[in-house]
Amino acid sequence: MMFEKFISYGLTSLLVLLCLFSGDSTGLCKAATPEIEASVVEPNIELRPGETGYFSVRVVVPSDHHAYLDEGDEGFFIPLEFEFTHLVKSGFRVKVDEMPEGEREEKAKATVLRGENTYRFSLEAAETSPSNKIFPINLRYQICNDISNVCYLPDTISFSLPLSLGEGDDQGSSAGKKTDQPLLTDEFITQSERNTSLEAHKTQKGEGLTGWLLGKYHVYSKNIFISFFFMVLAGILAAATPCVYPMLPITSAFLIQRGGGSREKGTGHAFFYFGGIIFVYIVMGYVAGMTGGALNVIMRSAVVNIVLALFFAILALSMLGFYDLSFGQGLQTKMDTSAKSHAGYSGTFLIGMVAGLVVSPCVGPIVFALLLQITNQIAELSSQYLVAGLSISFLQKTLISGRGGVLMGGFGIGIGLPFLLVGLFSNRMPKAGSWMVYVKYVLGLIILYFAFSYYMKGMGVSQVKSGVSYGILLGLVSIFASVYLGLFKQWGDDMTPGEKLRKALSLIVFIFGIHFFYNGLGQSGILLESNLSRVRMEQSTKEELTEIHGDLIWHRNFEYALALAKKENKPIFIDFYADWCANCVAFQKLSLRNTVLSQALKKAVLLKVYDTDKQYETFRDDPLYAELKRGLPFFVILKPDGNFFWKGTQYNAVNTMRKMIESAGSGSE
Repeated sequence: MMFEKFISYGLTSLLVLLCLFSGDSTGLCKAATPEIEASVVEPNIELRPGETGYFSVRVVVPSDHHAYLDEGDEGFFIPLEFEFTHLVKSGFRVKVDEMPEGEREEKAKATVLRGENTYRFSLEAAETSPSNKIFPINLRYQICNDISNVCYLPDTISFSLPLSLGEGDDQGSSAGKKTDQPLLTDEFITQSERNTSLEAHKTQKGEGLTGWLLGKYHVYSKNIFISFFFMVLAGILAAATPCVYPMLPITSAFLIQRGGGSREKGTGHAFFYFGGIIFVYIVMGYVAGMTGGALNVIMRSAVVNIVLALFFAILALSMLGFYDLSFGQGLQTKMDTSAKSHAGYSGTFLIGMVAGLVVSPCVGPIVFALLLQITNQIAELSSQYLVAGLSISFLQKTLISGRGGVLMGGFGIGIGLPFLLVGLFSNRMPKAGSWMVYVKYVLGLIILYFAFSYYMKGMGVSQVKSGVSYGILLGLVSIFASVYLGLFKQWGDDMTPGEKLRKALSLIVFIFGIHFFYNGLGQSGILLESNLSRVRMEQSTKEELTEIHGDLIWHRNFEYALALAKKENKPIFIDFYADWCANCVAFQKLSLRNTVLSQALKKAVLLKVYDTDKQYETFRDDPLYAELKRGLPFFVILKPDGNFFWKGTQYNAVNTMRKMIESAGSGSE
């Protein structure tokens, strides 16, 4: 619990301590800031010893500001807290009877309080002698400006509770006045305990498996043990995907070979293989936190994706039997010798790491969503401290990133569990034989699909249309096929008719491949600026540009979309899109074939923003849309007046999007 409290409050507490002990030489803590007003409504409360009375506190939040009723989804804010130290020390018992509900603020991801509100408390008098006293009550809070989005330092104000204590009687008068709410035995009544009313908001993060897991992560993110459990569960569920299955028999055969028939060695190798998978995901979580999304930026590089595609293609074709791939035969022999003398556990661990990387594309949506939460924590903390003129320290960043590494390690445990079980019971699996060849072919086809995915992503980042990308790929495949058919085989009179036919066919296929490859490069703009790009540039200079997908009209200019939304009193649905983003393309297809989503989108003014648009940079630089710095897809709903209403990253959250569009529209009427 202490570690969790440090993660949730550590940075804010550090800033408070700086103000308390530094003498405030910078003037930061003494800067004039708006304050909350608090006062007791009743002029005087009369109680007798043992009796229960009631009093109300009026709390007024300054206009254009809000206070917090909870710590927020990420646990970064200071909620309203009443301190009854003097009452408790005098023997009184205080409990809260009524409190304001507040309103959900998606910008802050917390429940906030605005304007004038009333709290109602019950007070049980102590068995003391009659007297008149005035008890001070402290109210701790943090407020933020609705216009500038500046959050001020936490503050505490004091107000008085006047009490008149009369003579008691033997009958007592408090028996029938007690409520079912628990009495407070400590000094604080904290609003952060009021979580039940927030469940509905926190769980509306998405739909399906990914949405459910993200919802649970948000609800329990402050409890590392519960969060860890859900991450393990997420890994187990993510492992139940078709592209993971073919790796299980491969793993079994590998561990059988490593164990050399020894059950004890086989068990050891199984756990080292398991550890390698876990280690990969721990590193992912830690790096994601430390880089604040830089890893995602690297993975969005066209060069990186093309290189990965080439690597996976070479590996896949080798597994399919087109050629034998041997990396450093001498080094491999030396490693094999070392493996025999050291039981090969280090090699097994490394192979486990490779397995963790290979299966990561299978569970990409969940991994990306979870890594996004970790990078969001770093970004939001940094933003809060920049407001105060401070920066998050390397130690603080390391602690939060370490927490992310632990959680992603839990995900690795879940996804590696099937591999561990297969390894432990590998002696019951069929022995190595011809069946392994077919499994190898299946795995080769899967890896070849990964190569294709990275290739299309890399071409998409380079702004190459899918049709042109297919043409270039067809050219490359044709050139490779021509070489395989014998393009470079020397022509001779001793060649058989079949060999001559293969040679002639290889020349035809080679010419065909060169044609598609060269023309594809020409149309892509990689060698020369394509006509398509020039047309797009000319169209983008016009006042209004639209795209029509099915019966949906997507606008491409924010100012025009905003004016249209105000005119028609419709919310604005923004789709931040990129050709390299697989889930962006999936959403575009889903919007055409899913009737519920299509009908919901027709109730809004649709705006599509490409990652190459200048307006994309404007949104990305806004702290409210920090998710854009870490990846796509990303969706935003604005009210008809242009004010923020909702945002999300799950492309198939159809029902959530429908409800948010309807709510944003109805709230403006």
